[in-house]
Amino acid sequence: MQTKTQSIAVSRISILLKCGVVLSSIGAIFFQMFEPNYKGLLPILKAFTIQSNLWIGITCLVFLILILKWKDESKIPQWLYHVKFMFTVDILLTYLVFAVLLSPLMSLRFLTSTANFFQHNLTSILALLDFLITDPKFVSKGKHVWLSLLPTLAYAIYFFTSYAITGIMPVAYFFLDYKKLGWFTIGDAGIGVGIWTLLLCGLLLIIGVFVLKLKKLFDKNPKWTGVAVIATMLVLSLFFVIQKMISV
Repeated sequence: MQTKTQSIAVSRISILLKCGVVLSSIGAIFFQMFEPNYKGLLPILKAFTIQSNLWIGITCLVFLILILKWKDESKIPQWLYHVKFMFTVDILLTYLVFAVLLSPLMSLRFLTSTANFFQHNLTSILALLDFLITDPKFVSKGKHVWLSLLPTLAYAIYFFTSYAITGIMPVAYFFLDYKKLGWFTIGDAGIGVGIWTLLLCGLLLIIGVFVLKLKKLFDKNPKWTGVAVIATMLVLSLFFVIQKMISV
């Protein structure tokens, strides 16, 4: 059971982490607007990466407002914690998909850019730490993992509809190019978009279950679990940057 001093410390950490997520998501959007091939805000909002940064940032901002207003996190409705869990899983999907699928296709300049650091690294790390450290134990459970599918499926509907109407992909996500890859086909061009979608949905569920298990582990050993989380995510990102440097 937490002492009053421990509770105050956690509340301060909660405020700091949520401020960090909000500022990092703002940084992700701001710096991306100055990247080549982008002009202004509207084009970058088409990207799932920016949308996931935006939603987790807005969610943490709502939490911040409620915490500062009520001075008591226990008053926050449980459904809001489920929403935060949902967007935490989605920002982690952004982190993994970029690291594994997209970073090999990116320029070294972008991989080492401020925009990339905020949108694919810092926001994800801070959001995960915020969930691990400040969310009450066992508020979000295994039965809530399916919620993380909703933003991704909504984005897929938007992406496919826009592509069908305009003939141009909103963002150059090669794994969503159904005109080139087909839907449930496997060929020289690669696997179909339907298969990619199922794989990504499966990955989301795996990430959700993993995050919940990580939460239990953190509650037992917070210090080392937190350090391991940060170190693992940074090392993975650094690995792909080094790999790109070697291949250039």
